[in-house]
Amino acid sequence: MPAQPLPTSNPPGNPQLAKVLSQARNLAVMPQVVFQIMELTGSDASSAAALEKVIQVDPGFSARILAQANSAHFALPRRVTSIRDALLFVGFRSVRELAMTVGVYDMFLGRNDRGSLRRRTWWRHSLDSAVCAKALAQHLGCCPPEEAYTGALLHLIGKTLLDRSEAGGYGKVDLLTAKGYPDCLAERAVFGVDHEEVSSAACRDWGFPEQLLQGVEYLHRPDPEHEAAPHRCLTAISNRIASLVMEQSRADDESGMWPDWCLEALGLSQDDRAGLTDRGLQAVSQANHLLR
Repeated sequence: MPAQPLPTSNPPGNPQLAKVLSQARNLAVMPQVVFQIMELTGSDASSAAALEKVIQVDPGFSARILAQANSAHFALPRRVTSIRDALLFVGFRSVRELAMTVGVYDMFLGRNDRGSLRRRTWWRHSLDSAVCAKALAQHLGCCPPEEAYTGALLHLIGKTLLDRSEAGGYGKVDLLTAKGYPDCLAERAVFGVDHEEVSSAACRDWGFPEQLLQGVEYLHRPDPEHEAAPHRCLTAISNRIASLVMEQSRADDESGMWPDWCLEALGLSQDDRAGLTDRGLQAVSQANHLLR
């Protein structure tokens, strides 16, 4: 464990947070996703379902599509919370233009091989979390599966924004976490703000609805009376299950794997934990074709 304490709070009006958010409009989109979007939107035979399948594996582009659909330009009577609904409002032509703009700006995930590997790891973890959250939402019936998917897909977007805000900055975070510091404390020490705070602030700036905000604010106990509390719980649970996938292992004793508030808010018991973990792991395994 680290010997020295790290800062644990983020003061209001934090200039570091403002600096990181200034980079939010420059989210990266994976090259293969851009190529597939261009191909699909250029064909009259393509369907919204096929385009949704391509877009939903990329957190950065998903965020841009949702932000555009929820912008003042469309003046919709309700917030758009799923990629499919966003496509209906934005349209193929706008999706194609957005893919070209973002794809040309940053065709590669990192500034160097190490940065690219780091961001690809975050992307894979985000995708696994999203697939898991959707499966658990379908099973539990606690919230719309598409909303659970999107919230979990975007929950690490703050890490990408932190990484982009300062060259070499996240390398310093890695050094601290290697010494035993938790991710958020290490991020605050280096950047003055952590990834959950950045994810939440960015989603608010993009005009995302409360359901998705709850999904990305996954590290803290929600108000149990909040109608979107299940979104936060599913992201927290799915984040842990995705970690098991990344480690290619299954913990024998999972008693400390999930925050207790997740079980309480969802009305579950400790006995439900193992079955839900198996269900989430199975969903991720079956969705491996999305990574091809």
